[in-house]
Amino acid sequence: MRRLLARLARPTDDGFASRPIRVEEVPEELHRVVDVLLGARLLVVREGPGQPQVLALAHEALLHNWRTLRGWLEADREFLAWHTQVRDQAGQWERGGRDRSLVPRGVQLTAARQWLDRRPDDVGRLERDYVAAGHAAQRRSTRRWQAVTASLAVLVTVSGLLTARTVSANQELDATVRRQGAQLLYDLAEREAGVSPMSAVQFALASWRHDQAVGYGALLRQHAVFHDVAEVDIDRYAEPMDVVATTPTGHVAVSATAAGALTAWRDPWGDTPESWSLGTVKQLKAIRVSDDGTKAATIDTSASIRVWDLVARREPVLVRPPSPESDLTPLDYATMEISPSGRHVVLANDTGDGSLVEVWDVARRSRLTGFAQPPGDVSGVAAIDDESGTVALLEATTSGSMYVVRRLDTGAEVRMTKGPKQNEGTARQGRMALRCEGDVLTGRDMFTGEEVFHHTVGACASVATDLTGEFLGVSPAGESGSFSSVTYFDPRNGRAYQSSTPNSALTAAQNSAPSGGAVVLRSEDGTPVILHMRGTAVVRMKPPRPIEEAGGHSVDFSGHADPANPTYSADGSLMAVVDGPRVSLYDTRTRRRVVTAEGRHRSYKAFLAFTPDNARLLTFDDENLLMLDTRDLAESRRIPLPRPPQLAGQKNHLWIRTVAVADDHTAVTLFAGLLTRWNLDNGAAIGEPLPVATTARDLALAADKSTVLGTPDRDRVLVNVPEGQRWWNLRSRTGGDLVAPEPNSQMIGAALSGTRLTIQYMSGRAYVHDLVSGVTSKPLPLTAHVTPIGFTPDGKLVGKRAKDSLFGGDGELIEVWDPKDSVRLGEFRLPNGSTSPKMIGSRLVAVNKYGFMWIDLDPADWFRSLCDAAGRDYTAFERDRLPQGTDHGNPCS
Repeated sequence: MRRLLARLARPTDDGFASRPIRVEEVPEELHRVVDVLLGARLLVVREGPGQPQVLALAHEALLHNWRTLRGWLEADREFLAWHTQVRDQAGQWERGGRDRSLVPRGVQLTAARQWLDRRPDDVGRLERDYVAAGHAAQRRSTRRWQAVTASLAVLVTVSGLLTARTVSANQELDATVRRQGAQLLYDLAEREAGVSPMSAVQFALASWRHDQAVGYGALLRQHAVFHDVAEVDIDRYAEPMDVVATTPTGHVAVSATAAGALTAWRDPWGDTPESWSLGTVKQLKAIRVSDDGTKAATIDTSASIRVWDLVARREPVLVRPPSPESDLTPLDYATMEISPSGRHVVLANDTGDGSLVEVWDVARRSRLTGFAQPPGDVSGVAAIDDESGTVALLEATTSGSMYVVRRLDTGAEVRMTKGPKQNEGTARQGRMALRCEGDVLTGRDMFTGEEVFHHTVGACASVATDLTGEFLGVSPAGESGSFSSVTYFDPRNGRAYQSSTPNSALTAAQNSAPSGGAVVLRSEDGTPVILHMRGTAVVRMKPPRPIEEAGGHSVDFSGHADPANPTYSADGSLMAVVDGPRVSLYDTRTRRRVVTAEGRHRSYKAFLAFTPDNARLLTFDDENLLMLDTRDLAESRRIPLPRPPQLAGQKNHLWIRTVAVADDHTAVTLFAGLLTRWNLDNGAAIGEPLPVATTARDLALAADKSTVLGTPDRDRVLVNVPEGQRWWNLRSRTGGDLVAPEPNSQMIGAALSGTRLTIQYMSGRAYVHDLVSGVTSKPLPLTAHVTPIGFTPDGKLVGKRAKDSLFGGDGELIEVWDPKDSVRLGEFRLPNGSTSPKMIGSRLVAVNKYGFMWIDLDPADWFRSLCDAAGRDYTAFERDRLPQGTDHGNPCS
């Protein structure tokens, strides 16, 4: 029964959620268990029209109220988290046609091998096939590595024998050797990306240094990971920090290794940290540091509580002796807190048969026996207040989950505050209760009952505190991609900041770090200093971008939906979004909603376009071109669109309306098969409308499927018609020949940058046209899943691959192609929920409901910025892995 029920749940940050599975996925040996649980009405079978039967828990409440089930799931949490992830990835791999690029690699493959060995009966056939494909890819990569290494050794030997040859021959051979070495370093960087990110960036830098063309893709991937990183100090600490606890100011911290070796720190993240050993606590459960930095407390699996005096630096005080083995209540649900001055320690443990709360006086090493046990279950200690002599406990009451403040001496109730829902919790070292209702995140001081702050925040379930407890971090749960987009809130003053965080392989969470091992400190000017711990390393981020008016109505994307069909101004400073009849304008630099106008848009096909000066926003309302003033989105002009006599009286609800903006004062519309040029200052047509077809049938086809694209030549536009693409000269009123390299192929995507136009066709292939020379590139095999979105400053084509999941499982995959050689150079993935990425100048801009992301895609800056952040000499381990014949010196020197 346990095996079956575990398949029907998935871990979440606050517990578990139901996860239905197909009936056909249930192993045969579990069918009898299914029948029994169906008879007991603990499971149900559901079936939608045309959908397979699925098996599910009868009610989500079973996950919260059935203690036995909850215990099983908690024991299997690590496996279930992995299994949920690999099952989703295997599904994406299956839907992607079992694409080799989607198979597990590196640390993912290693973890999969371990779990398959430990839990072979709990992994389905599809996941097994997915992992097997990863093993096959690894074997192919190893064989290739061995073959290329052998070839490189031969080339190195030949290079030594040919020293008497001509200079030109030596140079050619040297270039070949460097290309081979660059390829080996590229492969090393790709393999290490999920295992040792710091080694991956070293090998990527070396690959680029050996040959820029070969190392392009490796450096691109690392640039996406590190683009907001200021510095990485890989040897900051002598031993890895597995668990970290710190004061609100971050001036004192205590860390523990996986073996329980404790170290105390003063100024742990400053230029000259001071540290000393506290000893070892075996089977450590938790560490807490008092707010004033004078005391540190630990608890282990025997329920022993020790307190260290961090000022006197004496031996620890055994406040709570270990419980006898026979009397020891499992501590799976235990929490422990120390008071701000270190005067008291409170332990709470949910035993399954009730709750136990103990209050200990540290100086006297005695338990306060007068504390009366709460009547309901206690699932945690939130905070202790020395001044009032009270403790805040998270309790189950008749009114639901509540934070209850009780006197330390008697246990009498003093005050009650609403408890958390889903992933809500506490902040500021537990004093502040967080609660999300209607996308409004509220922080309330449990001990005074006062509201500290409230902000409108998308996806409140993703709010967590940094290690200091002073800042709130908001980021998508289960975030994927090369990096994450995180918004940091300062509850003291209501200010908000945005930063990109490297992927979890580089900034993995410590055991006691609710927001991924992040430490956020205040600089002298109040701007947050964001640090991430990873083993012995510290990753320091660049100063985050302040977000104006982050609270209330001005927050972007309030969490109920991802932004759809956004349009950016030419300089990327403004974004416009259509949401039904509503049009909203945002400042991408501050994430502030500038203005919203109701009732501005009722067209079936949403379309928006800015004039180059950002003064006007053009859109459509039925058969009218609307000009909106970007200062307030007020309608400045409404221009009726003409239609040809041949289509008079026909319905237009499916007709496409598009506009190409020529300059600040001129635009060209295409509607009902007519090209019309307009003077935006007075709303008058410039010349007669120009039909793109002659017969009523062809005009109707054009009305349904044709679009117009502008070019750098204000008199020339490209029209996508059903039979292909055709240039039109508006001055001479003539249409040119079809320009499609694939005749009778409909355009499905296009990207224009300067004089370069990329057109993608139904086959998926794309071609780059030079509008000046008329030269067309060789076909680029993008496939139908990749859409061109622009060009990098060095002329490489940027495309986006469609999301792998209809439910936003993975972020957009960004690919970079070389039009000259028709090859893909590299890729990286945007965070979850990202949509409509676009190249604006040298930068890629994308948006999700948490804000805007900017990544500079000018390769001229990648090497320098990565060297500034992470450049160093090789470690001995890395130097041993370098291919024969490659440079062993610092790749940045």
